[in-house]
Amino acid sequence: MHKALWQYILSDVSSKVSKNVLDTWFRPLVVKDQNDHLRLVVCAPNIVVCDFVEQHYKRLIYSLTKKHVPKINAVEFVVAEDEDPKRTFLFENKRAMDMPSQPGPFILLFLTAILLLTLLWLVRETSLQRARHLRWPERPEKQNSTHS
Repeated sequence: MHKALWQYILSDVSSKVSKNVLDTWFRPLVVKDQNDHLRLVVCAPNIVVCDFVEQHYKRLIYSLTKKHVPKINAVEFVVAEDEDPKRTFLFENKRAMDMPSQPGPFILLFLTAILLLTLLWLVRETSLQRARHLRWPERPEKQNSTHS
């Protein structure tokens, strides 16, 4: 069942991506037959293809899968069994080891605050240095002369 589904998905993908993308990233993929009919398992020949397709095309593949078989609720990407099992294990558990690809909102807020404080400090130091180097014109001393 899933192999026929994959052919429909590839047909739909071919209208959404270039031929080079289709040949490079999608043609090497195969689907794994599962007893579980609620998920689609996509096998890649190596970790590079697997990671790239998952990062860039997972939503597209999931939406096309739901279009053809609405009862499927998950798409899983794995490296084919003939790949080194250590690398497959690392890939399957990579979420625990990877840093997020984009910084979270608190990190962005923290970095923005540091940048703002640095800029304020620089403005303050610059204006203090200018004030130190300014020479105020000296006032002429008043001469107390008495009129006789």
